[in-house]
Amino acid sequence: MISESLILLFDPRKSDVVLKEIFADELTRTLWLGIKPGRSVRKDFDQVIFSHAKIIRAMIKSGPLDENVLHDILSGCHESSPRGVIAKGEINIVKELLPFINGEKRITFEIGS
Repeated sequence: MISESLILLFDPRKSDVVLKEIFADELTRTLWLGIKPGRSVRKDFDQVIFSHAKIIRAMIKSGPLDENVLHDILSGCHESSPRGVIAKGEINIVKELLPFINGEKRITFEIGS
C-alpha cells in the first residue's frame, strides 16, 4: 500500500545527481516514492522513471489519466514507454498510485535519523 507520508533514511538532497533530479521534480518524486519503497525494482529504475514521468506529464495535459493508461505506461505496454517499471499484471499499484498522479493526493516525506 502506498503511504501518504514516508520517512526516508537518507537525504535525497545529499545523494547522487540522479536522486537529486528525481526529488527536484514533483511528478518524478511521486512515481519514485509510490513505486520503489518496499518493492523489488529493475536496476535502471532511477534512470527509466524520468521517461515515464515525461510521458505522463504530456498525457495529463489533456486531463486526468485513467488506470489503464497509467498501467500501460508503467508496465512498458504504451507505445511511448521504453521499459516497464512494474509487472504487466500489477494493476493494484496503479490503482493506489493514480490519485497521486492526478493530483488528488500527495506523497510527502521527511528525513529520519
